[in-house]
Amino acid sequence: MKKLAIALLLGGLSCAAMATWVRASDDSDVVRYYDAATLARNGTVVTVAELSDFKRGATASNDRIFLSATGQRQYDCAAARVRTVSLTRFEGPMGTGRAVDGTTVSGEWEAVVPGTARADVLKVVCSK
Repeated sequence: MKKLAIALLLGGLSCAAMATWVRASDDSDVVRYYDAATLARNGTVVTVAELSDFKRGATASNDRIFLSATGQRQYDCAAARVRTVSLTRFEGPMGTGRAVDGTTVSGEWEAVVPGTARADVLKVVCSK
């Protein structure tokens, strides 16, 4: 049982490395990617794995610096809104290094502001 738990943990940690990240947006602060293999549509809602690669270190709520974050988001294509299902921040770029904090789940829908990097991602994943 212990070996199974370790295998599952290592498999989960390597997901970011195994994903095929497709660039969706790039601005002065962050490059956002999505994994096309994870796109799932349910009506007007698209669920997708994302990676945010920050150009400068950002600070988590526990005061630790992180350079990237991976997670799962849902986009409501009809209502132009997004919500975070899960999110984990990492010390290194492209989802590498130690996790800075645990997985967080907010689940609150937020409007996607036109002209932002998030709007670029919405446009890309909703067109798939």
